[in-house]
Formats: sequence, C-alpha cells, structure tokens
Amino acid sequence: MILKGTFVSGGGTSFTMDVTRSNFHGRDLVDSSLAVTVDDKTKFRRNGHAELADFKAGDRLNVQARACKKPKSTAQGEAPVAEPAAMLAKRVTGHPAKASDPTTTAPTP
Repeated sequence: MILKGTFVSGGGTSFTMDVTRSNFHGRDLVDSSLAVTVDDKTKFRRNGHAELADFKAGDRLNVQARACKKPKSTAQGEAPVAEPAAMLAKRVTGHPAKASDPTTTAPTP
C-alpha cells in the first residue's frame, strides 16, 4: 500500500506518521496515526540517500509498505478478526516541511 502524510517521530526499528492520504488498500488508515516498522532492506530518501535518523518532525512522507490483507468480512456470530501484523516499510521518501511565507498570509491592500 502507499501512504502519504507527515513524520511524527522515529528511532530504532520503527517510526510514527500521521496518514493524510492513501491508495485504495490503505483507505481505512487515513486521518490516523500509524506505527510503521522498518528493517535493514528498507530504502530511505530525503534529499538523496538518508537514514531513519535524518527525518524530522513535520517532514512530508510517501511510504510504500507491505501488510497482511484484512479479511473482507466475518460470518455472523464469529468473533472479530484481530488486526493485521505491523506494517513493514519497503521505501520511505521524505521532503522537508513546507515553510510558511509570512508575506502571503497578510492581504494586500
């Protein structure tokens, strides 16, 4: 699945992001905070090659991740199925947060 959003925090083998957009497969994750795991095969980009430690809070992210599919539905009377395993990021592309321009916020007379 493909997720877009902002970087919140990270370190070690995972990071947290606020999801703002996604493709069809991640539509249930929009407008939520999500923990994404990484491994030694995860590729990071932020103005060139990067590591997880190079990302800063507020960075805009595009994450390509893998996760188990969610079952379509449960039969009547069955217990709900547990949440799928943690998401594993394959590629994380980040861009610095957009700087607000103080000259554009004030109306021009």
